[in-house]
Amino acid sequence: GHPTHDPHGDPIPDESLVMPSEQSVQLSGLGPGTKAVILRIIDEEPAFLRYLDELGLLPGARLEITSFSPIDNNLTISVQGRPPLVVGVRITSKIFVEVL
Repeated sequence: GHPTHDPHGDPIPDESLVMPSEQSVQLSGLGPGTKAVILRIIDEEPAFLRYLDELGLLPGARLEITSFSPIDNNLTISVQGRPPLVVGVRITSKIFVEVL
């Protein structure tokens, strides 16, 4: 086939070396009440990716931000029916989403 993105959501250019268009934003920049779907993760460290897999934070996952802590910039999010997660900016800054 001719995939447009790799397994972590990074774009792959077509045969003419044109990158697919994308309207993604960093998860860290969003606030409570926002619903989104994960498009890509910009870290390729295996341990980090395994941790995100355990949390259900992978490309294609739908999430909703339920709260934001202005003291430490942590987000509380719900991911596809799982219990809410509190995640910090080290994680949320490496996840790019499409707002729904």
